[in-house]
Amino acid sequence: MNFEHHPHWPELQRIYHTLSQNGYKVYLAGGCVRDALLGREAHDLDLATDATPEAVEALFAKTVAVGKAFGVMLVVEGEVTFEVATFRSDGSYKDGRHPENIVFTTPEQDAHRRDFTVNALFYDLNEGRVLDFVGGLQDLEDKKIKAVGNPEERFREDHLRILRALRFSAQLGFEIDPPTLAAATSLASSLKSVSLERIHEEMLKVLKTQNPFCGLELLYRTGVGKVLFQNYQAIFAKYKKQYEDLFLSAEKEEGFLWYCFLAPWALNKDLGWEWILDNYRFPRLMGRNLKRALEQLENRQHFFLAAQGEQLSLLGEESTRMFLKLCRLLSLGGAQIDKLLQQWSAWGEKMPEPLVTGEDLKERFVGRDLGIWLHKLYIWQLEKRYLTREELLSQVI
Repeated sequence: MNFEHHPHWPELQRIYHTLSQNGYKVYLAGGCVRDALLGREAHDLDLATDATPEAVEALFAKTVAVGKAFGVMLVVEGEVTFEVATFRSDGSYKDGRHPENIVFTTPEQDAHRRDFTVNALFYDLNEGRVLDFVGGLQDLEDKKIKAVGNPEERFREDHLRILRALRFSAQLGFEIDPPTLAAATSLASSLKSVSLERIHEEMLKVLKTQNPFCGLELLYRTGVGKVLFQNYQAIFAKYKKQYEDLFLSAEKEEGFLWYCFLAPWALNKDLGWEWILDNYRFPRLMGRNLKRALEQLENRQHFFLAAQGEQLSLLGEESTRMFLKLCRLLSLGGAQIDKLLQQWSAWGEKMPEPLVTGEDLKERFVGRDLGIWLHKLYIWQLEKRYLTREELLSQVI
């Protein structure tokens, strides 16, 4: 277990020693332990302790009571924020997300209220040993995603855990244990109760995994996709090969990942992509770019039949570049796409400044006519039909 190379290790040590020197039990918990055992660098270093939230507040200069009612505090050390959670057991869940009440308790009971066995491990930094109360070490060795205890109970407590099971399978390359997979399938419809923001966030994590296609296939197999996304079953069945091709790309930029996910709806001229954009509350600029790029994909022949200068003039739009990158992944458009993207690169990934501006033409044109001429001259410039400002101006009638 080698945590010392983590960039936030010095800050974590200070928090760990403060708690332990004040008589509290404290362990690394959850995903960071799992990832260390798998030889991966953990994203976040989370701590679990028998110190109450009030004790944590008293010990540290800067804390945030992000989930104090559930025993969860954020401790800010330097410029780094750590989650410090009190060992707890949960009462009944009535809203499919939060327990009605909690009781501060032991590490063993805390492990038994967690979602999956591989996420329920603790690591004692003082003794250098893993604490496993739920069989997580064996499931790590077997490459298995398995719910802690009864999978139906775990999924009824927090419905989002169903989608998280699919995500961890794609993220880790693990199979989902058959009873856990069966429970996820039978309870898939319960995801309707989860907020759109939580679904959006978790689905993005699926798309960012090493093998997002595995996640998409599990959405199909379990029926989760049918619950979350309009016409998903039919789209996935028809465009399975395209999904494989799209998600072979190493591209992990958020907007492009969503574009790859939504593209088969556009290829099928199925307006389900509009429903997804409208319902899942994308950031405004991203939503606009996705809409434009999906419209281009639906009507791609309009783009490919346009004059070269018109195509070049659209390269400044992020939506067009997304459209072209996706077409290249799906082998749509041939060498034409490579030439356009090479030109974008040659321009230093920014549009050339126009040689002729409105100042040059304001004595001769106004309004719509001015715009038409400026656009026409810029197209000729991009096509290299005329190479200087004087040559371009000589063409103005």
